[in-house]
Amino acid sequence: MITELRAALGTDRARAETLELALYARDAGVASGHAAAVCFPHDGHEVAEAVRIAARHDRPFVARGSGTGLAGGATPIGDPLVIVTTQLNRILEIDGDARVAWVEPGVLNLDLSRAVAHLGLHYAPDPSSQQACTIGGNVATNAGGPHCLASGVTATHVLAVEVVLADGSITMLGGLEPDQPGYDLRGCFVGSEGTMGIAIRIAVRLTPNPPAVRTLLLDFDAIEDAGATVSGIIAAGIVPAALEMQITKENAGRLQCKILAEGANGPTTVEADAILQDKGVFVIPDVLANAGGVVVSYFEWVQDLQNFFWTEDEVNQKLRDILIRAFHQVLYMSQKEKVHMRLAALMIGIERVARAMLWRGLYA
Repeated sequence: MITELRAALGTDRARAETLELALYARDAGVASGHAAAVCFPHDGHEVAEAVRIAARHDRPFVARGSGTGLAGGATPIGDPLVIVTTQLNRILEIDGDARVAWVEPGVLNLDLSRAVAHLGLHYAPDPSSQQACTIGGNVATNAGGPHCLASGVTATHVLAVEVVLADGSITMLGGLEPDQPGYDLRGCFVGSEGTMGIAIRIAVRLTPNPPAVRTLLLDFDAIEDAGATVSGIIAAGIVPAALEMQITKENAGRLQCKILAEGANGPTTVEADAILQDKGVFVIPDVLANAGGVVVSYFEWVQDLQNFFWTEDEVNQKLRDILIRAFHQVLYMSQKEKVHMRLAALMIGIERVARAMLWRGLYA
């Protein structure tokens, strides 16, 4: 298979060396797998050829974007061919009047928004990683984020997808017309985690920029009061761009806990973090305490792909093992370097990124 891939794509864009396989054995989640080979197509026709080669060798394939996902969607299971789409990164067409853009899957969310900013438009989906995640990955996972309440998830903003199917054929799902005939195959594809094929061209809806943006920071004495305020805002018919509850420098000093487990993304400001450290509060950061959902989502994907049927007890035990292992890795780094847990987790992440850049380069 690797010989055919190198003949089709070029020697430097089909790899099966140990180092490359290790780099692409996981996404940003905690689980890892093993690939038979990794390839880097430049356009949709090369993606199709890679899929056809995999099919001839009875080899499964896994599409991979930037690898920022936390649910294991790009983790290679069953020794597949990993097809990396980051080099399909062109913005193909922008229609400001129709508010539509055609892009390749490797385009970063933020790059598209920057490209259309002069038109007063932006690409609304932002799974809190818009500066690094790709639109192809968003489509594969039907990514959400803090703006879901106002703007909806990725599926709301995808009009059409040109995809490579499992046999290497290319087809178009959906279209630009408002009422497409037949089944909504576009809707089925978005969020299918690569099980239905690989997106090579995507038509996305662009959203007008708001006339003004205002950020409010409100201080509450009790969580119940904050929750009631959120409910009141929605009940009044006001749909904010995003709503989050945070521990800030104004309320951090009033906390009486000894251990704080962050059950949301980024709930503690930098200033509050320093106050909590001075108070001696042991903070279990969000990257650990809020990881259970994405891990279980990964379990669901693995079971669907491999026809596993884990019992609830098995799922709970696997989840427990992964979370405990991650906790101890961060705790060990924290104690070894004499830093708090959040910094220890960041150090581990930076160390892994630095190792990958040293081996492979930033944009490989």
